[in-house]
Parts: sequence; C-alpha cells; structure tokens
Amino acid sequence: MKRAYGLILLVLLLVIAVGLYFILNKDDGHKIITLTSSSQMEGIKIEHVKGSQKTWVANIAKALLMENNKDIMLKNMVIEFYEQQIQVSSNEGKYLIEKNILNIPDNVIASTNKYSIHTSNVLVDLNSEKLSTLSEVSIFGKGVEIRADNISELNKQRMVLTGNVKVTFK
Repeated sequence: MKRAYGLILLVLLLVIAVGLYFILNKDDGHKIITLTSSSQMEGIKIEHVKGSQKTWVANIAKALLMENNKDIMLKNMVIEFYEQQIQVSSNEGKYLIEKNILNIPDNVIASTNKYSIHTSNVLVDLNSEKLSTLSEVSIFGKGVEIRADNISELNKQRMVLTGNVKVTFK
C-alpha cells in the first residue's frame, strides 16, 4: 500500500513538474525569424497606419533580402498613398531598410485622379511620404502634357518640377 501511495505521489509530482514546464515556457505567439540572403517572401501586403488612419498600402508580389541584409529587392509592386491620393506601380524596386526609403529604378507609373506620371528612378521617403524622381518625367492630364528633368517633391498639396520644364496644352 505504501508503495502504491509512493507511486501515485511520484506520478503526481511528475505531472506537476511537466505542467509547470509548459506554463513557464508558454508561447506568447511571437516567433523569432532569422533571415538570410536567400530569404524571400511572396504575396505581401503591408499597411501603414498613423494613429488610427491607414496612410498607405503596398501590395508586393515578391520580396528578396539582399546579401548585405540592409536592402530588400521588391518585384511587381503597387503602393497606394491615401492622403496624397497617389498610386505608384513598378516592376521592381529596392527598399533601403536603414533609411526607410524605397528606390524604384525601373519604369514607374504614378497616378492621381487627375494625372498620370511616367518616369524612372523614383525615391519614396516613407518617413515623410514624399516622392521625388532622379530622371526625366512626363505628366499627362486632361488637355495638358508636361515634361521636366525631374520632380523634386510630390505630395497632395504640390508638385515641384525642376530642370527643363515644358508644358503643352492640347
């Protein structure tokens, strides 16, 4: 009988020890992911929220972490900036992690409800949500065509064109 009580006590202690182990090592839902230069993700949607307001959304077909582990190569992306009412689309771009800047060297189409902007080599500062170009830009709207060497700033309130600016009214 003493042996049966000892066995029951031992099993009970073992159950308590295992239960405590699982309670103390409980998974809080956060996983640590180690990324390497061969890491990639597909079908990505990123929503940026300021306060309770969604400011921009990016839909990206594929993202590849670069070998320097500081940049991410993006493929087939569409980014919609709600406050500025601008949608930017391109086949590829590079996200500079440390600077929070998106560099799009490929052909880019940025469109608002009134204009379509065609260029290449665009920089999007995701901190200030401002778009600028480093190459020639063409802007098409109802009854007007504008060409310039670059856009130094584009936001909801204004677009600053610099360089050889030409405006054609149709």
